[in-house]
Amino acid sequence: MLDRVEGADEKAAQAARGELQTLFLNLGGQLLRVALSKKDSDANQWAGRVLADIFVGIGKYVGKVRIKKPYGKLTETNAAFRNEKKLIGKLRTDLLFPAQVRAIAQRELKQALNCRKRLMLLSTVKGWEKTAKKEKIPQEYWPAMKLPEFSMESEPKWWEFLWPLIQNEIDLSKLPPLAQHDLTTGGIKRRERYLSDCQKTARDHLKALAKLRDEGVFF
Repeated sequence: MLDRVEGADEKAAQAARGELQTLFLNLGGQLLRVALSKKDSDANQWAGRVLADIFVGIGKYVGKVRIKKPYGKLTETNAAFRNEKKLIGKLRTDLLFPAQVRAIAQRELKQALNCRKRLMLLSTVKGWEKTAKKEKIPQEYWPAMKLPEFSMESEPKWWEFLWPLIQNEIDLSKLPPLAQHDLTTGGIKRRERYLSDCQKTARDHLKALAKLRDEGVFF
C-alpha cells in the first residue's frame, strides 16, 4: 500500500493515500482512547508507549511538540507515556536509526524481487542479457535470478546476496551516535556507529519479511 502511494499510477496512488489516511486516523484515535483510559492495564501502558514514540519521532523533525490536549492530559494520566517519552528523549536520540536501515533493507529486497521476476521471464529467450540492459535492469541484481523463491528457508542465501547492496546504501556518517546507558554511573555514553549495528537490524528485518512472505502477507 505504501508503495502505491508513491507509484506512477496516480489513480491507484490517490486510492492508497485515502485508505491509509483513514486507517492511521482511526488508529490514532483508538490509541488515544486506550491511553487515556482510567484503567491502568497492559493495553493502557502499551498505547502510552506507542504514542510517546510517535510524539518524540515527529519532534525530531519538526521541533518540540507543543499540544496541550490531549498531549498534556496524556502526560498527566498515563505514566507509561510519560516514562517512555523521558526514556526516548534521554537515551534513544537515535530512535529513527533502526527504521532507516529497515527501510533500506526492504527497498533492496523488493528491488531484487522485481528484477528477479523480470530476468526470469527474459532468460527464456536467447540473448536476454542484451534485452536486460536495454530495459535498464541493474546488473548487480542479475544474480538474484539464480536464487530460490524468497522464504524463511532461503533467507540465508538472500541475505548473503543482499547485504552488500544494503551496505552500499548506508552512510554511517549520517547516522547519529549510538547512545548507551552506563549502568554504573547512571550516565549516558555515546560511541560511533559500527556497520555491525546496521547489519543486525537489517538481518532481523529480512527474517521478519521472510516469515511474512511464508504467511502470504509480504509480496
